[in-house]
Amino acid sequence: RRLREEGTTFAELLEELRRDLALRYLRDPRIGIAEVGFLLGFRDVTAFHRAFRRWTGTTPASYRRTARSS
Repeated sequence: RRLREEGTTFAELLEELRRDLALRYLRDPRIGIAEVGFLLGFRDVTAFHRAFRRWTGTTPASYRRTARSS
């Protein structure tokens, strides 16, 4: 009820948190892409890839390469 009053839902907050953590984890080259998906609670790496592409328009590997070079 309180989330609704704030104009959001639990699912939206979870999605935002997962996206933010994915971006942070992918900047750390010590954490593998599959491990990032596992840490975020995705059932498999494919589900993580689909969600990441939906959030950012790019793949986790492509994001990681770009984040390293900046």
